[in-house]
Amino acid sequence: MRKRMILFSVILGLVLAGCAKSVETDYADPDLGITLTAKNVTPCGMTVVCTQSGGEATGELNTGSWYRLESMDGKEPDYIVDGEIGWDSMAYFVPMEDTVEWTIDWAWLYGELPSGEYRICKEFMDFRETGDFDKTLVY
Repeated sequence: MRKRMILFSVILGLVLAGCAKSVETDYADPDLGITLTAKNVTPCGMTVVCTQSGGEATGELNTGSWYRLESMDGKEPDYIVDGEIGWDSMAYFVPMEDTVEWTIDWAWLYGELPSGEYRICKEFMDFRETGDFDKTLVY
């Protein structure tokens, strides 16, 4: 019985390690020429300034409403939401050689954040056609 438990633990560990690797390969690492900066920062939100210039985009660039905040040590602040978190499926287009801005209010998700240094993570898609796209995380 003990040998079976050890074998099960080893197999489970290998399966979980394999899953972690496959998650990482979902994201490409191209240079899309995207720079994110912050303005009008408060403890409850900010305006994200997204500038696209140069880079190696091969299609139309867009992002959604999803974001993640991290402290500079890579830790995400605790959620204040009880239960599941849902994000809409809006697509926000990023014009080439242009700048766009989005207002982000994280009070509903993280509450009022204490003073400190944080970064925002957004997922961007380089969309060529249905089924032909790359996803990239930009901080």
